[in-house]
Amino acid sequence: MTDSVLCAKMSTHVRLRSAGLMTVYAATKNYVNHMTVALEQEYGPQGIRFQSLMPNFVSTAMSKQRPSLLVPSPKQYVKSALTTLGQDLQSSGYFWHELQCYVLSLVPSKVLESQAFKMHLSIRKRAIKKAEREAAGGGKKDK
Repeated sequence: MTDSVLCAKMSTHVRLRSAGLMTVYAATKNYVNHMTVALEQEYGPQGIRFQSLMPNFVSTAMSKQRPSLLVPSPKQYVKSALTTLGQDLQSSGYFWHELQCYVLSLVPSKVLESQAFKMHLSIRKRAIKKAEREAAGGGKKDK
């Protein structure tokens, strides 16, 4: 079939594991993935294809990560992700994220979830302190 449509949806690797302190975020990304699979089952036979892109960290204002091998810039990520469109129902869209997910899949879930929870708790504490400083008039506000 040459006449087909591809609908790519953005998700995240976070949906692959429990994400304490990110419950709503992880749940909505999980929803995106389940919806993508269901829509592929329903409409795939009619030539309408679906794909979930599930990156790890990308260097953005939200992630506050600097670009590196495992953290591509948005431009690098998009360039890579475009090459994966139509290949798999679910993909990280970036080779180094695929490799990272594979390696992390070898680590017991309890260990990963515990470390992720500690990281998210630290982020939350810093955000609360920043908000308190800004409310007191002593901190810079983000633009």
